[in-house]
Amino acid sequence: MVSRSQFPRVELALVVLAAALGVTVATLPQTPYVDPVSRPGLLWVSAGWVLWRGIVLDRCLTTRRAWHVTPLWEIDAATVARDPQVNPLLGRGFRWTERHTQVLEEEIRAVGALPVGPEPRGGTAALHAVGQSREEAIRLPWSEFVGQGGLRGTNRSGKTQMLKLLIVQAIAHE
Repeated sequence: MVSRSQFPRVELALVVLAAALGVTVATLPQTPYVDPVSRPGLLWVSAGWVLWRGIVLDRCLTTRRAWHVTPLWEIDAATVARDPQVNPLLGRGFRWTERHTQVLEEEIRAVGALPVGPEPRGGTAALHAVGQSREEAIRLPWSEFVGQGGLRGTNRSGKTQMLKLLIVQAIAHE
């Protein structure tokens, strides 16, 4: 089973192999085995393979980075829409489905544990990575802000920033 969080060694080896083949074809002297007419075609094919393998490697490295580094999503109170008709913005997220659970379970079976992000934030970036492509703004209707509420989180998780964001939007709503 291929891991999403481990370094893509196979893809890196294939990029090196493709590049070596491309250099070999480009520097190949005239031989009776390679027709001079087909040489440009070989160059194009090898260049295409190098490009294709490079794109695959980039995609694998991007996925690995997403599984190891929790996305930092910052919003400044000055950039928030202050339209009283717009519901307040709480952040970004995605709807969790059974497919997300399956992806995480496959990763645990392949690696043994999910990667943990670096200090001081820590956390499991994989929880964000499985649905990163489907993230969208989360807005809650003003009618839900009646009465008391609570905001919990670990150190440096953004509780103060969240309160600033809600206060700015509440003042604009008034």
